[in-house]
Amino acid sequence: MPSAPKWLLDTVDKWMTKLPPLTVVEAQHLSPSVKRIGLAGDLSPYAFQVGTFFDLRVNDTEARRYTVASVNADGSRLYLLPHLHGDGPGSRFMAALSVGDELVLHKPRNDQCYDDPHAER
Repeated sequence: MPSAPKWLLDTVDKWMTKLPPLTVVEAQHLSPSVKRIGLAGDLSPYAFQVGTFFDLRVNDTEARRYTVASVNADGSRLYLLPHLHGDGPGSRFMAALSVGDELVLHKPRNDQCYDDPHAER
């Protein structure tokens, strides 16, 4: 995953479109290596759906990409299911998240969303 000098990620953060801060409202371990993270905030301007992905800076020199696993019915909360594997920066970041933490995500991208073969067309 992306690693870059701090000055470069600072520049990208300054110029990339970001969402308003989202609050962690759920942080539950489903197994030792999978955690369910629920995020809530003003998501109304964005069309989050399963498969939407975004980039998140996890420390000064590392960024990781995460995919939306589910969205509640009114679109006000989204869920991630990060895999906690080893001692990498993304795993450490996600393992440490707890209820009440705030995250600032880059604008979501929908160009590789899940295509449900059973959905009505």
